[in-house]
Amino acid sequence: MIDSKWTRKDELIDILLDLKHDFGKYLFLHLSHLTADSPEDMIREALRTALFETRRISGTVRTAEEIWGQYRSEIDALKYAFNGYDRLVQCVDDALSLHRFLIPESAPHPPHVGHIHKVARQVSEVIAQIIAEENSDR
Repeated sequence: MIDSKWTRKDELIDILLDLKHDFGKYLFLHLSHLTADSPEDMIREALRTALFETRRISGTVRTAEEIWGQYRSEIDALKYAFNGYDRLVQCVDDALSLHRFLIPESAPHPPHVGHIHKVARQVSEVIAQIIAEENSDR
């Protein structure tokens, strides 16, 4: 339950913390087990699972795009302007765009695991930066 004294900034921070948790747990956990010598088919399978079978609850599957859509709607509904919005959208879009490596015809080789890990870290780092920036304004 949200405290009635909470501001829109507080609600934003709460949403961002939930997004960071959910993406960390459901999206990037699948990718964190990859190593530099992981075979291409293992990398593609981890990407597919991370992006298209991101969260399973009682037989229901939600994709990373669906999860992001829910959080983005919540953020937009706040009608609270913050400096990191464009950075947040861009880094999540970068993570979601990893799906292009699942189509061998358009991407004969998946990205290097280091790139995948960098994109995953970037989402978490940007969210943490936004939260820190918002907290510093208090």
